[in-house]
Amino acid sequence: MQQVTSCESIFSHGFHRFSPIKSKIRANTYTCALVQVSVPIRGKKENVRTFVRTSDLMIELVNKDYFTPFIASAMEKARCPLPACYDCTTSKKLPARLIFDLLGMLSSIRFLYRKIYAFLEANPFLGSLFVAFGTLLLYYRTLVREVGWGDSAELALSAYQLGLTHPPGYPLYTLLGKLVSLFFDDPAVGTNLLSAVCTSLAIGVMSLVIHQVTRSPLIAIFAPVLFAVLPNIWDMAVVAEVYNVNIFFLGCSIYFFIRVERSQFTTFLPSSALFFGLSLGTYQANLLLLPAFLLALLIGTPRHKLVKNLFVFGSIVSVIWLAFLSYTILRSYAPVAVGGPLDSVDKILVYVSGSELRPGFPADIHFYADRLEAHTSLFSKNFLYLAVPVGLLGALTLFKSRRNTAIFLAAAFLINFLFFSFYAVSDYFTMPTPSYYIFSIWIGCGLAFLSRIQPVNEKKPGVGQRRFLYCIGHAAGARSVVGACGTLKHLPGD
Repeated sequence: MQQVTSCESIFSHGFHRFSPIKSKIRANTYTCALVQVSVPIRGKKENVRTFVRTSDLMIELVNKDYFTPFIASAMEKARCPLPACYDCTTSKKLPARLIFDLLGMLSSIRFLYRKIYAFLEANPFLGSLFVAFGTLLLYYRTLVREVGWGDSAELALSAYQLGLTHPPGYPLYTLLGKLVSLFFDDPAVGTNLLSAVCTSLAIGVMSLVIHQVTRSPLIAIFAPVLFAVLPNIWDMAVVAEVYNVNIFFLGCSIYFFIRVERSQFTTFLPSSALFFGLSLGTYQANLLLLPAFLLALLIGTPRHKLVKNLFVFGSIVSVIWLAFLSYTILRSYAPVAVGGPLDSVDKILVYVSGSELRPGFPADIHFYADRLEAHTSLFSKNFLYLAVPVGLLGALTLFKSRRNTAIFLAAAFLINFLFFSFYAVSDYFTMPTPSYYIFSIWIGCGLAFLSRIQPVNEKKPGVGQRRFLYCIGHAAGARSVVGACGTLKHLPGD
């Protein structure tokens, strides 16, 4: 049994500095705190560790006015100010019971926060499911219950009839849309719900990606929620559209590719290639991102494994793309088939490349400058401008911690953002969904960096106050568990 020192003996020997240590014991059924005090021994100040009854410690600290500098900052950080009848400038006007109860409440909140944090840190998959389910409820409540805008009518009809959409075709989308529409009387509702489900799953995958690169479970929940409520994302999550369905498969490919990068491209590479190939079945413009994957492979793969990894990734993507191409040719003879039948090589090339609908790139240099400015402004407006510096900070900090991942994400973002900025169509702003996805990951990295900033001088009063409040609040919470009621003056003595 540890010997418990009375507070009277500590203060009587000369109390110069109080330094709480984050631990406690039980002695004689009462909660005690391990503290460190600075006392004069033989003319020198020595640090002595001893156990003190938390109830006695609270009384002594309040009575001797050691508590004054800390109560105001504690209430301010907890955002639960004291009633107007109490004065935070002097502890002598504050009843000891009130201080004890407030610190107990703060300790309980901090204890619950730490438990949730530890649980999410150990189970990131459950955290991602929580985020995905929450956003799915949001999208379901705002789901369009009829034919939506844009290409929704064409996509819903093509999915219901297993036909062909406009070039370059979306074979995997039509298959998934047909599967979902079997459970609904109205195919439009089924395809609208498909967008909501895939967007929610993509948000869950983003949570896993952010946790993988930041190891911060709370930020891995907050940043995906920010992405979920972006106007450009929310609008397409409640109607039948291919962009948000595509981002789920592309997000899975990014997640596994980042896992591959951490293992020197020896594991998860087939999974990344599989989901990237599937994303081509929902949106063939993802082929533009292939150089980003290849660049990351070239930079991060050991030389003796480079050829093998390139072959594995390229072969899996090629096989899946050829399978979708074969399906497109077969279904071009369906009753609902835009541009069908594809009965010649020229027709196949024209349809797959989308050259009939391709507007091309103007020769006027002013068009590119104006479009880039307009797209950048619209992109920043979706993030309410305030999150843009955080995202840029996250991109820079990611270069310092995980260079290959940073290069991969930066290359994919620039290719996708610049291509659709210069793509001469009126609805260009709906297409760069991967850019929003990657930038939201950067925002998570930036928030993680900001949350880890610590004061340079550990001797600053702010650090000591936080440590003091932690230990005293923890002691107050532990003492409340014992079940003692009444004021501190009526607590039993040793």
